[in-house]
Amino acid sequence: LEEYNLRLESELRSRRYAAKMLLGYIQAQDRQIEYEEKLLEDYKNKLSKLNTIRDEIDKHKKNLPQDVNNMQVPPLPSAG
Repeated sequence: LEEYNLRLESELRSRRYAAKMLLGYIQAQDRQIEYEEKLLEDYKNKLSKLNTIRDEIDKHKKNLPQDVNNMQVPPLPSAG
C-alpha cells in the first residue's frame, strides 16, 4: 500500500507539473494572439489609408490632360 501511495503521489506531482506547464503555454499563446490581433488591426488601418491615397491619386490622374506634350500653352510674360 505504501508503494502504491508513493507511485500515486509521484503521478500527481507529474500531472501538476504538466498542468502548470500547459497553463503557462496557454497564457503565452493568449498574449501572442492579443499582440497579433493588434498588429493586424494596425495593418488594416494602414491599408485603408493607403487605399484612400491610391483613390485620390487615381482621381487626380483622371483629371489631368491626356496629351501634355502637345498642348498649346501660351508663353509666360517677360519679367522686364
